[in-house]
Amino acid sequence: MSGKNYDAGKEGEKSSWDVMETKGFYRPKTSKSKERANIEEAFLMLGKQIEPRGFDLIDTKHQSLLDDPEKILAAICEGDFVLYELKTAGAKRKSDIGERFKKLGFTLTANEEHNHSVLGNDGFKFIFLNLKTDECICLNYSDFYERSRVYLTKSIFVDEEITNGISL
Repeated sequence: MSGKNYDAGKEGEKSSWDVMETKGFYRPKTSKSKERANIEEAFLMLGKQIEPRGFDLIDTKHQSLLDDPEKILAAICEGDFVLYELKTAGAKRKSDIGERFKKLGFTLTANEEHNHSVLGNDGFKFIFLNLKTDECICLNYSDFYERSRVYLTKSIFVDEEITNGISL
């Protein structure tokens, strides 16, 4: 994927992670480090199936636990382990966001909704970040959902070459 909007989004995404790190959050890694897999395993020990791609951040204080699902489980059982989904308004956004994120538009994935439904407001929270104004708030699903227009759509990403169809 390429283009001006995509590139601007990726640039804003990098800025978002940097900002959230200064605010005490950590983005768990995938693949080789198994951090997300260990988080998933810890929740499975409680009979809760989460989607590892359905969250962005955890509190930095838990970063040292991520190599051991048992340690993560202990933090979950203490009620001190929360998954966060970050929604960002980029600094170079064409239209300004209003105060308290009025007019913010974003995609809410099925994985994010699933994790919220499994973990509830205590275990899954949303963070809205405006890179233009540095405004940042942490909130529950109901804090924004009930104040929003919702358009049901599907995002499609073609992963394999399309071998049929008619060239025009």
